[in-house]
Amino acid sequence: MTVHIRFELQPEEYAAALEQFHEVRAPLPIERIVGWLVVVGSSFWFFLASLPPPAIGGFFGGLLLLFAGPPLRRWLRLRHWRGRWRSEPFLCLENMVTFTEGKIDYLVGRVESHLEWKYYRYFLETPNAFLLVTSGLAISVFPKRAFASEEEWQALRRMAVANLIPFERRND
Repeated sequence: MTVHIRFELQPEEYAAALEQFHEVRAPLPIERIVGWLVVVGSSFWFFLASLPPPAIGGFFGGLLLLFAGPPLRRWLRLRHWRGRWRSEPFLCLENMVTFTEGKIDYLVGRVESHLEWKYYRYFLETPNAFLLVTSGLAISVFPKRAFASEEEWQALRRMAVANLIPFERRND
């Protein structure tokens, strides 16, 4: 089956897709790990040392890092991705993509590409987009709204399942 889609990627779609990709790729934020270590370490310091004021400060600093760190980092990531979308003209152009059993044809602006499925390694399906991921973890985003019907979306899913590995929680 052949699936043709045409779309202009919106900045919010791009940022949301990258955020969902990041959440699957790194499910436990480093701020949570460091925050728990600071909280536990300062608690031991409070009970075992004779310097309780710095230990109390470390405890509350750890709590702040634990609870405020992940939302702050997510906000900064979304802001960065929206800025990247605006600064890269290639992302703002109209995309015409044709998926077939053997390859994916792109026409973005005046640039034409013909890629075999093996160029990609993984796929990730989100509620609003379909992402194809290279082995270098670069992604291509295809919004669900670009598909004319649910049958086309299902056809793309079947082609991806036949050619790629589902992207799940990984550490590569």
